[in-house]
Amino acid sequence: MPSKEKNKGTYHENKIKEWLDSLGVVCTKQIASGQHGHLRADLRSDITISLQTETLYVECKYRNVNKKSRFPNIWEVLENNDIAIFKKSEGGKNIKQIVLMNQDVFEKYTAPELHKHRKELEND
Repeated sequence: MPSKEKNKGTYHENKIKEWLDSLGVVCTKQIASGQHGHLRADLRSDITISLQTETLYVECKYRNVNKKSRFPNIWEVLENNDIAIFKKSEGGKNIKQIVLMNQDVFEKYTAPELHKHRKELEND
């Protein structure tokens, strides 16, 4: 039977997947990533984002700041992942998320979109 912490992690991973789905991101929740990630590279993350030419790996972390629990080191979370999504709440209220990505992912996917929109603004 899964632990309370595992159930909480799965709940928040599913909520983050729903959020990504609502943005039109094609993604898949990895089954048993926490249990088997050390055995198989394709299970190293909680969610995968499918692109035309590659797959991005997303790690999700949730903490309730009222319980004095701390987030893990961001560098360790991003070590084997492309994107990290940190989600926090304060006693179930004020839920916030931060999305972090490796420099390579930012340069390849985000920066070109920002540049495209800058050009559009300059043309207006």
